[in-house]
Amino acid sequence: MVGFLPLSFLVDAGAVSATNITGKTVRVTKNLIQSGFPENVSNPTNVVVGPGIELPNFSGKLDIDLGANAITLTKATSNIGFSGLPDFSFNGFRFFDIFNLIGDFTSFSLVSQSTGVSGLTAAALSFTADELSIDLGSTNWNSAISGGASATFSFNANAIPEPGTLALFGLGLAGLGVVRRRRRIA
Repeated sequence: MVGFLPLSFLVDAGAVSATNITGKTVRVTKNLIQSGFPENVSNPTNVVVGPGIELPNFSGKLDIDLGANAITLTKATSNIGFSGLPDFSFNGFRFFDIFNLIGDFTSFSLVSQSTGVSGLTAAALSFTADELSIDLGSTNWNSAISGGASATFSFNANAIPEPGTLALFGLGLAGLGVVRRRRRIA
């Protein structure tokens, strides 16, 4: 019976569940495309995810609300483009896990969008282990009515094992070693 106890610790320690990002620091940037040049990520801003809108009127363009497992964009002005700079176009936002305190992102999807927003599909979303990206370049966000355009996205990230879980994992391995040694001696 004692031999099964360490194995149960090993199984529990290996289970990884989704986590939320409340209390974590995320870097938000806006993407600009300039004709003839690679994509430019500009205006990096670090925010701690908490209740309420973390980035009201971000760069005079959108309100960005980061939640436990969601991002909501709400248009704050009538034009997201950059007047007077025809060679540039706005191409969305990126969200980075800069301190590597969030587990790997495992999914990113569009949950809802307001009436009047068009061109925003799952194809506009991409993610890597440490980054979520929303491409608004093929949408009508520039012409959508101010304050009326919004979209919500959800994401999942793996949980990072807590130190206690790692200790249980180590204890499970040590227990397996003891059981193996006893069986070898017997």
